[in-house]
Amino acid sequence: MARAPHFSLFNSHDVVVRALRCASAVRAWFMFYQPFACVAYGAFSFKELVGIMNNGDYFEKLYATYYSPEMRRIQDQVWQILCKDFFTKFLPQETSVAGQKKVLVDLAAGGCNFINNIHSGMAEYAFDINPDVKDFAREGITAIVDQIGHLAQHFEEGSVSVFFESNFLEHIDRETIVELFKTQHRLLREGGEIWILTPNIRYFHGAYWDLFDHITPLTERSLITLAKSLGYKVKVVVPKFIPGQLMYTKKPKWPWLVALYLKLMPVSGWFFGEQSFIILQK
Repeated sequence: MARAPHFSLFNSHDVVVRALRCASAVRAWFMFYQPFACVAYGAFSFKELVGIMNNGDYFEKLYATYYSPEMRRIQDQVWQILCKDFFTKFLPQETSVAGQKKVLVDLAAGGCNFINNIHSGMAEYAFDINPDVKDFAREGITAIVDQIGHLAQHFEEGSVSVFFESNFLEHIDRETIVELFKTQHRLLREGGEIWILTPNIRYFHGAYWDLFDHITPLTERSLITLAKSLGYKVKVVVPKFIPGQLMYTKKPKWPWLVALYLKLMPVSGWFFGEQSFIILQK
């Protein structure tokens, strides 16, 4: 006699499918709805946030809560390794042109971790709205305190060889990003580059919004799409580079572990990378 078919509310296939759908739904909520929920519940409004971010005192107070002196010391050790073992290999071989030094600008330089450790041999500038940048920049670096919208007032068109911007674009709105890319394109010399290090929301998920002043969710694909539309070429793309905790948490950051991580790239990035590195070229 034939056996009656067995019906089960959950078989192994159902469990897997339901689990994947649930994970996908949670991920989508974090990626797309959390920032709007923050506004809806009155935590902040994007308009208010953009407004107060034009005030240097705001940044001075906000980042004092993010980064203690001890944290800054550890971050500087980490950046020494990042610059020595990774970023320096992208520097131009020639540091001058027509008898003048090429120009490297660390945009939104913050604690000057990059510009203090890159030792490019070029004319180096640290640009930030926070007046503390003058104290953080090492000797030989020109510190400029101003708003990002005034960038073109400080550099001539076609004069900059490299712009470096780390963990900055997510702090400004889309319109400002577009205008910044346009301005940088004018200021870059032919063949000049923008180096971008940014948290990638595809890999950060909800932790992307743990910093109060994160405004715009970004991925390497969204930035590349914008850059190409404005006439940039894409020279380097590392979608999964370093973990976000190197910038955003107070967890231990052992320099030797950072060096090992870079030696194991790209495999280490596949497992732990949450930030993307992109080089755009004029």
